[in-house]
Amino acid sequence: FQHRLDLRDAARRMLRRKREGVAATAGRLHALSPLGALARGFALPHGPEGRLLRRAADFAPGGRFTLTVADGSVPCRVEEPAAAPAEA
Repeated sequence: FQHRLDLRDAARRMLRRKREGVAATAGRLHALSPLGALARGFALPHGPEGRLLRRAADFAPGGRFTLTVADGSVPCRVEEPAAAPAEA
């Protein structure tokens, strides 16, 4: 009878450790995902065709794009041409 209890306790401990490992891995994956970046305050701009806009040159004056944020998306329009990059 005692062996069954020991075996059951060992199985519970092992299962708890495995669950903690899975939870830690899930947390790391979330931090690296685009959704994790959005949750930290970043936003992703997408052109009308859905392409991710990465450079200032991707934003033409009068052009429309969608800004994806943590809790949804916002339609946007470029008002002015991109400013020249600052000199280092």
